[in-house]
Amino acid sequence: MSEKNLKITIRKTPSKSDDSSSLSSSTENAIWEDLQQFQSGSPSAFSMGGEYSPITTTPPPVRSLADLRNIFSLPLTSESSSFKLAQIEGENEDLKKLINELKQENRDTNDRLVEIKQELEKERRNNMRLAHKFEQDFEFHKQQIVNDCGRHIEELQEEHREHIRNIERKLNTDQRKQNIFAASETKKLHAEIADLTKDKRDLTYENSLLRIRLKAKRAPKEILISGNFVTAMQQKAIPGYYELDEDICHETMEYRPAYKRRELAQGHRIWLVYNKNDRVWNFQPTKKLFSSVSLIFIRSRAVFPTLISSEAVKMASNGQTGWTKIPLDIKQSPTAVEIPIHIDDELSEDDDKVPVVLLDV
Repeated sequence: MSEKNLKITIRKTPSKSDDSSSLSSSTENAIWEDLQQFQSGSPSAFSMGGEYSPITTTPPPVRSLADLRNIFSLPLTSESSSFKLAQIEGENEDLKKLINELKQENRDTNDRLVEIKQELEKERRNNMRLAHKFEQDFEFHKQQIVNDCGRHIEELQEEHREHIRNIERKLNTDQRKQNIFAASETKKLHAEIADLTKDKRDLTYENSLLRIRLKAKRAPKEILISGNFVTAMQQKAIPGYYELDEDICHETMEYRPAYKRRELAQGHRIWLVYNKNDRVWNFQPTKKLFSSVSLIFIRSRAVFPTLISSEAVKMASNGQTGWTKIPLDIKQSPTAVEIPIHIDDELSEDDDKVPVVLLDV
């Protein structure tokens, strides 16, 4: 039932004659509603009261309230009007009570809906809190599991390392003994190798000295030295004839021959000797013999001077700017005679095929 506030009043309007009275608007409304109920099959208010009603008869077609007013403009007595009015007022009161009950039910329903919404909101918040708490608990337990797994892995690794250390300790005892023995044997072997290497080096050096000594027997008795020198003193003291001195022997010479200038230079004797430390032939005065001081040096390891290559470096001291490269010619004296003799075959490849001994004529 829809909520409607119906208040129907019937007013008696004065008419020109009692037979020509008309219905009021409220009465027409009530009759119109009864007519609608009659058309829908429900009993009308007037018919339920037991009184005569024009609606109980079959009315003509009614399409509007104006047609109803034209059709049912019937006179009503004052008694029937009062009864109808009381009946309508009673129905109006029932309708008001019903409306009030419906309003109260509506308010109760709204209050219940509000309470339900509040409970749903509270439940939603609780669910959100629980979900957040569950998520935190899940992360915590997951991290705890990861940490436990990491600790377990570390423990397993430490056990594995300890097992390896135990095995190594068991092996180290025997291995250490073997290493000590191997180290001592290695030291002995290295010492033996060093001794053998030294013996080989000494033997090689002795062989080379022997070859030099044998080859030095072929040295000419006299040589002639000429060239262009840096200073006037060198020009007077260096060129000329040099004689072999077999009495001169020094460790720096390595059995190579020593030559002395035949003529004195300003009261000094000039010597041509070899120095193994610098691997050079030096022109030196007697006071500086076998020292590192020289007037001219020739960088060569030839056994005697006439075997010095023409491409060997020959440097002369100029006394001011250091050393100057000079051309120097060393050759055998034309007064010497070559006599072939046979010496030991242990000679180097650059030796002459026929050893000779030079004698003065």
